[in-house]
Amino acid sequence: MKDTGLPDQRLNRRLIKIVEQALSTVPVTTFLTVPLKVLRALIFIFKLQI
Repeated sequence: MKDTGLPDQRLNRRLIKIVEQALSTVPVTTFLTVPLKVLRALIFIFKLQI
């Protein structure tokens, strides 16, 4: 059994779902005003989980 790529794909799918939920709950205009802060926060949390 080769496990290469499976964990990354699962984490990417989770991250995409989180981003989609954030986009659906938060207004797009508000999200676009602070894209860098949101991306940095997601990356920081993503690194902590790993």
